[in-house]
Amino acid sequence: MGVSISWLAVSDIEPEAIHKQLGLLSSREFDADIKYPFAGRVLPSGWYLVVANRCDSPMVRDDMLSSLSMSARVVAASVEEHVMYCFSTCWLNGKQEWRVQHEAEKGTTHLEVSGVPPEELETLRQGALARQLCHDDEIGVDYVFDVPLELAKRVVGFRHDESAPGPELEFFEILKVDERAETPLKRERWKFW
Repeated sequence: MGVSISWLAVSDIEPEAIHKQLGLLSSREFDADIKYPFAGRVLPSGWYLVVANRCDSPMVRDDMLSSLSMSARVVAASVEEHVMYCFSTCWLNGKQEWRVQHEAEKGTTHLEVSGVPPEELETLRQGALARQLCHDDEIGVDYVFDVPLELAKRVVGFRHDESAPGPELEFFEILKVDERAETPLKRERWKFW
C-alpha cells in the first residue's frame, strides 16, 4: 500500500497564524503517525509543517499557496505513491518560484520543471537518471520519483518517508478543521440528487 499525502511548510510565521489561514485548530493532542486528516509540527530546520492525509488536498492548490505566500515563503509537496506521482513547489509574495513534478505514467524519466528551482535539482536529476539507467530492466523501479521530494527536503528538512532524529521530533500535533471558518479544507460533502 502506497502513501497518499500533501504537505506544506512555511518559514518565519507562527503556527497559529498558519492554522488560522488554513482554517485549522490546534487539538493539543499528539501522535507519531500522520494518519489524521491534518497534522502539524515545527521541523528542526525551523519551518512549520502541515500534512494532509490525501494527495489532492486543497491546501496545495495554487490559489491557497499564493495566498499563504503573501506573508512567508511556502514549500509544498504532493505524493501519490499508488501511481508514482509527486511534485514539489516553492512560493513567495503570491508567486510561484519553481515547481518540479514527476508522473510515472509519462515514463520513468519524466520530470517537468518550471521556474527557477534550487541548483541542487540538476545533481539530483542526473543521479536519479543514472540509477534509473542501471535498473531500467527492473519492473517497478522509479528513481526519478524521488527528485521532487528530495529537492523539497533539501529546502525545508522534511521527507514523508524518513524519520526525524530524536523521539521528541517524531510527534505531530493532530489538527482539526475549524467548522466555523470559511475554508477549502473542509471535507467536501457528497450530494445525491
